[in-house]
Amino acid sequence: MQEKITPYHTAILVFMAQSGIVIFSLPRLVAETFGTNGWLAIPGFGLFSALNLWLISKAYNLCKGKSIFEIMENVCPKIILYPFYLLCAAIWALLGCMVVKEYVLIFQMISFPTTNPMVFKFCISLLAFLLLIKDIYTISKAITMFFWLFIWMNLLMLAFIPDLEASRLTTFLFQEGGQWFQGSVKIYTAFLGYEICLLLFPHFDSTGKWHRSAQIGNLAVILIYTTICLVGFMFFSFEQLRHLTFPMLDTLAYIRLPFIERLENLLYSFLLLNTLDTSVLYYWSAKTALQRVFPKGNNKWLSFVIVFGTFAVSFLPKTLKEISDWLYVIGHGALYVAVFLPIIVIGMAWLQRKGQQPYG
Repeated sequence: MQEKITPYHTAILVFMAQSGIVIFSLPRLVAETFGTNGWLAIPGFGLFSALNLWLISKAYNLCKGKSIFEIMENVCPKIILYPFYLLCAAIWALLGCMVVKEYVLIFQMISFPTTNPMVFKFCISLLAFLLLIKDIYTISKAITMFFWLFIWMNLLMLAFIPDLEASRLTTFLFQEGGQWFQGSVKIYTAFLGYEICLLLFPHFDSTGKWHRSAQIGNLAVILIYTTICLVGFMFFSFEQLRHLTFPMLDTLAYIRLPFIERLENLLYSFLLLNTLDTSVLYYWSAKTALQRVFPKGNNKWLSFVIVFGTFAVSFLPKTLKEISDWLYVIGHGALYVAVFLPIIVIGMAWLQRKGQQPYG
């Protein structure tokens, strides 16, 4: 009997899928988009993702725990769904790949400026492949272990309390911002990852508590993102915040220990665990979609094609600016999938319950 993912693991999966290295640039993105006191907009994005999770829970109830692919294939011919599956797989695989590429470019910049970043990218891709060939329950246990190795870093924000000044928040609300739509897409990409719950329907236990756990994971992300942005707005002036590429990475340089130099390099290395988890979950989502198109495909070969196929694509963007452009385009696609796929599944599950004959 296949082991099920418990509510405890669900909360951690959602948290690790959503959080990532965007925390280092998030305060700047918020300042550029919403202007002064832009940190107040973060809970609004979290509320939208919570609403989307609620829709996913309604889809789960209508599907009665069955795979969303089974539901869709009972309503639509597979020949129509296959291009959609391939599109979703491409979006998720590329998103998982580009998240890692962004990480290695930053890591190279701050620690190994003379090393080819694709060496680091290959090593992380190899680790991702070794995880991806396992079943989702094993992956969830590994991610849980990585979670406890990573989560303590959020306590470092306490070190900045003596240097925070409320006067830097100013009395103005959402002034001097711009490009709200484009900026909002970039910010909301930081909240994506919860949509993996759609693919986990057959793997949840029968207690039905996964939705509450997923909301807890999402709430933890909201609290951490809001706190990070608030610290950024109170630690730097508004103009500084808009001109620093990675403001939260710069704050780590202010932490001093008598026995370690350049502590931010060491701390950034711990973020590898979170980046690896995020990429593996997106790769697993892509593999799950591809398995519907190639049902007889070998698990290891599909994993190899996804991981190292996207590794080849990652040679194309060479700078952080190019990575940002790629993530903006791919993030658009991932956002539409996250928002509209639950609605599509709900509609198809409703049609099936109305007695529509399944397609063979």
